[in-house]
Amino acid sequence: MSIVSLPTVSLGAMHARAILCANLRDFFRVRQIVEVDTAMDISAHDGQPIALSAMQHLLEAGSGAIYQISKVLRNDVLDRRHLAEFSVLHWCQPEWDSTQALTDITAMFGAIFSGDVEPEQRTYRQAFISRLGFDCADLSVIELRQQARRLGLNVSLGEDRQAWLDVMFTHFIEPTLGLEMPVFLLYEAAVNSLKRADVYIDGIKVGSVNTANRTPQSDLQYVSVSLGLDRLLMIMLETRLIAKTLSVSKA
Repeated sequence: MSIVSLPTVSLGAMHARAILCANLRDFFRVRQIVEVDTAMDISAHDGQPIALSAMQHLLEAGSGAIYQISKVLRNDVLDRRHLAEFSVLHWCQPEWDSTQALTDITAMFGAIFSGDVEPEQRTYRQAFISRLGFDCADLSVIELRQQARRLGLNVSLGEDRQAWLDVMFTHFIEPTLGLEMPVFLLYEAAVNSLKRADVYIDGIKVGSVNTANRTPQSDLQYVSVSLGLDRLLMIMLETRLIAKTLSVSKA
């Protein structure tokens, strides 16, 4: 006689997700930002995700600021922070600058977490300096390899400079970001203007902000914000396992 494995049901996760989505929709309703529904994103790692591409067409048509809450499918490594299917908030705001974007995301976090939230802003370089004691921009590949060895990382990454930075960032910097308040980790362009910021809470990357977007036809400039709702739920539910954010999951 075979034993059927029943799905695991979490009413706590169900209610938390409902509250999160309701708070987000209230936040956008007050600002008169319209919710839209476009094609499902079938490639989370595409350079131009389907959802954002469809939203670009709406921006070109004069939609104004828009957002959507949608599902994304992932065809990559699955672990405690990654699901095969997950929920993402996409938010596109025309004619914004980076300062306004980070200000309004701060207000959004206040609405989500029901309190005063004052995120810290830190550049990628500052993160290395404050945590590991060196400026990553000043070091050669050989010097980065030496720093990794000093930190106890016995890996072989060849001449891939970014790979050496990534492995040190992942092991020693990322887990320390946003432990007390959210952190906007800023990436600077060559002309010293912000192009992207990653958002961290409690050592978890919950989303990103891109300020260098332009629509292909009208060349309209806009800021895009993407936040992983399942990762925000990890914070709300105080869990390190993203599977715990699902209302119904495999046993």
